[in-house]
Amino acid sequence: MIISHFWDLDCLFIPQDHPAGDISIMDAFYIKNIQYIEDFPKDLFENVKKTQLKYFKTFDENISKRAMLISHDTAISAQNIIKCRKTW
Repeated sequence: MIISHFWDLDCLFIPQDHPAGDISIMDAFYIKNIQYIEDFPKDLFENVKKTQLKYFKTFDENISKRAMLISHDTAISAQNIIKCRKTW
Protein backbone atom coordinates (compact mmCIF):
# COMPACT_ATOMS: atom_id res chain seq x y z
CA MET A 1 0.00 0.00 0.00
CA ILE A 2 1.35 3.41 -0.97
CA ILE A 3 0.74 6.33 1.40
CA SER A 4 2.39 9.63 2.22
CA HIS A 5 5.17 10.05 4.75
CA PHE A 6 2.63 12.21 6.60
CA TRP A 7 0.37 9.25 7.49
CA ASP A 8 3.17 6.79 8.08
CA LEU A 9 5.28 8.96 10.40
CA ASP A 10 4.48 12.69 10.75
CA CYS A 11 0.94 12.48 12.15
CA LEU A 12 2.10 9.82 14.63
CA PHE A 13 4.36 12.42 16.29
CA ILE A 14 7.57 10.93 14.91
CA PRO A 15 10.20 13.56 14.02
CA GLN A 16 11.09 13.71 10.33
CA ASP A 17 14.74 12.94 11.09
CA HIS A 18 13.88 9.83 13.14
CA PRO A 19 15.71 6.65 12.03
CA ALA A 20 12.38 5.07 11.05
CA GLY A 21 12.15 7.57 8.19
CA ASP A 22 14.54 8.48 5.42
CA ILE A 23 17.74 7.69 7.35
CA SER A 24 17.07 3.97 7.63
CA ILE A 25 16.08 2.27 4.37
CA MET A 26 15.47 -0.89 6.38
CA ASP A 27 12.34 0.68 7.89
CA ALA A 28 10.95 2.86 5.11
CA PHE A 29 10.87 2.27 1.37
CA TYR A 30 10.12 5.19 -0.94
CA ILE A 31 8.64 4.94 -4.43
CA LYS A 32 10.63 6.20 -7.43
CA ASN A 33 7.76 6.58 -9.93
CA ILE A 34 5.41 8.38 -7.56
CA GLN A 35 7.39 11.10 -5.88
CA TYR A 36 4.72 13.07 -3.99
CA ILE A 37 1.11 12.49 -2.95
CA GLU A 38 -1.26 14.58 -0.88
CA ASP A 39 -3.60 12.04 0.71
CA PHE A 40 -4.36 14.02 3.87
CA PRO A 41 -6.75 16.78 4.93
CA LYS A 42 -5.16 20.24 4.78
CA ASP A 43 -6.38 21.24 8.27
CA LEU A 44 -4.88 18.14 9.84
CA PHE A 45 -1.66 18.72 7.92
CA GLU A 46 -1.39 22.26 9.29
CA ASN A 47 -2.02 21.07 12.87
CA VAL A 48 0.61 18.34 12.60
CA LYS A 49 3.06 20.80 11.04
CA LYS A 50 2.49 23.28 13.88
CA THR A 51 3.00 20.55 16.51
CA GLN A 52 6.12 19.16 14.85
CA LEU A 53 7.63 22.66 14.68
CA LYS A 54 6.78 23.33 18.31
CA TYR A 55 8.40 20.18 19.67
CA PHE A 56 11.04 19.22 17.10
CA LYS A 57 11.85 22.69 15.64
CA THR A 58 11.88 21.36 12.09
CA PHE A 59 9.32 20.28 9.48
CA ASP A 60 9.68 19.90 5.73
CA GLU A 61 6.41 19.84 3.78
CA ASN A 62 8.05 17.96 0.90
CA ILE A 63 9.05 15.12 3.21
CA SER A 64 5.43 14.83 4.38
CA LYS A 65 4.24 14.49 0.78
CA ARG A 66 6.75 11.80 -0.22
CA ALA A 67 5.15 8.57 -1.39
CA MET A 68 6.24 5.47 0.47
CA LEU A 69 5.22 1.90 1.15
CA ILE A 70 3.29 1.61 4.38
CA SER A 71 5.62 0.33 7.09
CA HIS A 72 3.10 -0.45 9.88
CA ASP A 73 -0.67 -0.63 10.49
CA THR A 74 -0.73 2.37 12.84
CA ALA A 75 -0.84 4.63 9.77
CA ILE A 76 -4.11 2.97 8.71
CA SER A 77 -5.48 3.45 12.23
CA ALA A 78 -4.71 7.17 12.07
CA GLN A 79 -6.51 7.48 8.73
CA ASN A 80 -9.56 5.61 10.04
CA ILE A 81 -9.76 7.75 13.17
CA ILE A 82 -9.84 10.87 10.99
CA LYS A 83 -12.56 9.35 8.75
CA CYS A 84 -14.66 8.35 11.77
CA ARG A 85 -14.19 11.74 13.43
CA LYS A 86 -16.29 13.29 10.69
CA THR A 87 -19.26 11.08 11.62
CA TRP A 88 -19.21 11.74 15.39
